[in-house]
Parts: sequence; structure tokens; C-alpha cells
Amino acid sequence: VALITQCIHPYLQTLKTEGAPAGRIVDVGACVGAASMPFLRGGWRVDLFEPDPECHQPLAAVCAAFPNAKHFAVAVTGAPAGPGTFHKRGRGLSGLGASPYAAQENDLTVPSTTLPEVYRTLKLQADFLKIDAEGHDLEILAGADIPMLAPKVVMIEFGTARSEEHTS
Repeated sequence: VALITQCIHPYLQTLKTEGAPAGRIVDVGACVGAASMPFLRGGWRVDLFEPDPECHQPLAAVCAAFPNAKHFAVAVTGAPAGPGTFHKRGRGLSGLGASPYAAQENDLTVPSTTLPEVYRTLKLQADFLKIDAEGHDLEILAGADIPMLAPKVVMIEFGTARSEEHTS
């Protein structure tokens, strides 16, 4: 969040000085929306993708406070859309794969989609694409058509603790 607040948000704010209207953010793996708050406060439109049921109530509160926010209770994957197994762990650590950071609580079946499908369905171009999908970030990004999506900034989470991150 500090990187977003200190670097990405100020950079994207320069678009306003160039005459562009408030932009749009796609937040994949939104958790409770903390990474999107600087943009929401600035009037940017934010699409929050988070399938974890534990995050639905906090995201509903965000959407109630900011009419420019919309929550989608679906997982974004690099694979074709459809129902998928979501491994529920502690808030912010749940995902579609194994995790070295938290014990698994249970499995849920959640709807899923892909980035190209998100962009086609929402008919959007996002200025900022943030992906924090607990080890599937590169897979999701690899399934995207970046020229079609045309984000000005892409941010993914990458760590060395997950071997699957190195195979994408």
C-alpha cells in the first residue's frame, strides 16, 4: 500500500494535470480494498475483484461509502472462466493455490473469470491494474492481452517463497 500511496498514485494523479478525467483502477485480489483507497478518495472508478466471503462485508462498506467502487465476488485467473476451487485461509492469504503463509481453513467453489473477459464485459480501459492473487499473479498477467488492456501502470505481487511463481 505504501508503494501505491507514495509512487503510483502521485504518478497517475499527473494525468489530471494533463486534462484527463479521474481514471479507472482494476484491483484483482482486492482483499478489503486498502490498496484502492487513495484512488477512491480522489474520485477514481475502482473495480474490486475479491472472491473471499470474509472480505465481502468490508468491501460492501467501501462500495457504500464510495459510489465509484464496485465489488465483483469472482476470482480472476489465467485459465478459462468457470467455477474454481478457492482455498480459504486467513484474510488476505486465501487463493486458488497452495500458500506457505497460512494454513488452509476450507475449500470453496467460486466463480472465476479472466482479465480479457473482465475488460470485455466491463468495456473498460484501466489506468492502473493491480494484481495480488496469492501466487497466481504472473499466470493472470500471462493470460492478458496487455495492448488491448492498455494500462498505464501494472503492479503484481511476486515472492520467492512460492515455486509456482517461477514457472510462469
